[in-house]
Amino acid sequence: MGAKMICPKCGNVDYDGAFCEYCGTRMVPEAANPQQTAPGHTEQKTAHAVYDERQYNEPRYAEQKTAHAGYDERQYNEPRYAEQKTAQAGDNNKKSGGGKALLFTILGVIVALLIALVVIIIVGRNMNPGGVTHVIDDAKVFSGKEETKLEEQINSIEKTDGLEIFIISTKELDGLSTKEYGDKNLERLIKGDGYLIVIDMKNNKVYKASSEKVSNCIDEGTVNEALTTAAKSYSSDDYYNGTVLLMNVIETSYNAGLAAGKADIKSGDTASGYVKTEETETASQETTEEVSAASTEITTEVTTEAVTEAAKTEEGIHTYELIIKDCTWTEAYNECLSKGGHLVRINNVDEYNAIINQITKEGKNEMVFWVGGTRNQDTHAYHWIYEDGSLGEETLNTDDKYRPLWFDNEPSFEDTSVNANECYMSLLYVERFGRWGFNDAPNDVISYVSHYSGKTGYICEYE
Repeated sequence: MGAKMICPKCGNVDYDGAFCEYCGTRMVPEAANPQQTAPGHTEQKTAHAVYDERQYNEPRYAEQKTAHAGYDERQYNEPRYAEQKTAQAGDNNKKSGGGKALLFTILGVIVALLIALVVIIIVGRNMNPGGVTHVIDDAKVFSGKEETKLEEQINSIEKTDGLEIFIISTKELDGLSTKEYGDKNLERLIKGDGYLIVIDMKNNKVYKASSEKVSNCIDEGTVNEALTTAAKSYSSDDYYNGTVLLMNVIETSYNAGLAAGKADIKSGDTASGYVKTEETETASQETTEEVSAASTEITTEVTTEAVTEAAKTEEGIHTYELIIKDCTWTEAYNECLSKGGHLVRINNVDEYNAIINQITKEGKNEMVFWVGGTRNQDTHAYHWIYEDGSLGEETLNTDDKYRPLWFDNEPSFEDTSVNANECYMSLLYVERFGRWGFNDAPNDVISYVSHYSGKTGYICEYE
C-alpha cells in the first residue's frame, strides 16, 4: 500500500493513484495539504467519511471482512496460544482470590480487635475499684442519681483511705436475721479493710459490720450516734442523706483511729480483711444487739421521742427561720439578734439533719446560708459565736463531732483565687460531693463571687 494521498480539490483519499479519480486533480500527500484542516473543507471531510463508509460496506469488501474475522478466531484457538490463555485465566483467578483473601484478613483483624477490647474492659473492671458495685439497692431506696453519687463517694474513700464500704438495702433476708445476713455479706464482699451497712427494710433496722482492723479503729459511740441519726432520716424516707452522713462519720472515725494507733490487731493478719474470732464475735454481738434494739428502728415513733427529748436541752432541736437575702455574715448575725434569735449554732447531727430536712422541704437547696461560726483572724480555730459576741470552747474544724460536716480541704482560711481572707462559716450543697456541708468564706462573699447574688441567706435559731 502506498502513501496516503488526498485530492486538494474534492478531498478524495487514495493510496495508489496520482490523480483524483473523481475530478482529475493531481493528488498530494496528506501531510502536504494544509487546506485539509481549514474550516472551508469541513463539508469535504464529512463527504469523504461517508464515502469511506460506503466503500467499506460494498459487497467486494464483505469477503475480506469475513475472512479476517475467521482468521482472528482460528489464530486465537491455535494450540500455540493455549498456554497463554491458560496463564491469563490463572492470573485472573489469582487476582480474584487475592482480593477475597485480603477481605478476610481485614475482617479477621477487626474481629480480633473487638475481642481484645472486650477482654480489656472486663479485666479493667476487675482491676479497677470503680468497676465494683458498692451499692446493692435491692429494696430500691435510692434514686439512680443518688446511687451514682454514693458509688462516687465510696470510690473516693477507697482510693484515698483504702477503706472499702458496701451498702445493701433489702426486703428479703433469705431466712436469716439482720445480723446473720450482714455478717454473711461482710465475709462475701469485703476483701480488705472494710465496712458494711445493711438497710433491712423487712425489720426496719440498720445493721453495721466491719473487718477487724476497721472495728478496732472506729469509735463505736460515734458511729452508733450516727446510726441513730441515719435511722431517723430513714424514717422520713431520706435514705440518701442519712447514708451519706453515716459514711462520713465512718471515714472520719476510721482515720482518727489509724492516727491514734488503734489498728493493732491481736489476732494476727490484717491483710485477710474479714477476721472473726470468738472474742470479737461476742463483742460485736453485744454492740449489735444494743444498736438494733435502740438506735436503728426506722419508725416515726422513735424519731418523735428522740426529738421531744432533745428539745428539753440547750443542744436540742429548736425553731429555725430560713431567710433569703444577699447580705454579709455580720449583717446576718446582727439581724438575727434583732429578731430575738441568733445565727444558728448546730450542736449535733440530730440538729444538723433537722435543718437540712427543713431546707429541703422549703425547696431552698440552691441557697448558701450563713451559720453562726467564725474565727479570729490570727487563729485557725473556728467556734460558735454567742449573743454577747463570745466564742464557744469547741473547735469546729478539728472536733470529731463536726469534722465530718466540713467539705474536703475545708476550711481553707483564705481564697487565693480572689486574695480574700475567710473567717466565716456557711452551709451549702455541693453537687460534686453530693451532700450538704460547711465551708468558710469572706464576710462579703458576693463581692468576690458574683454568682452568689440572689442565692445567699442565713438561718436564725429561736430557742
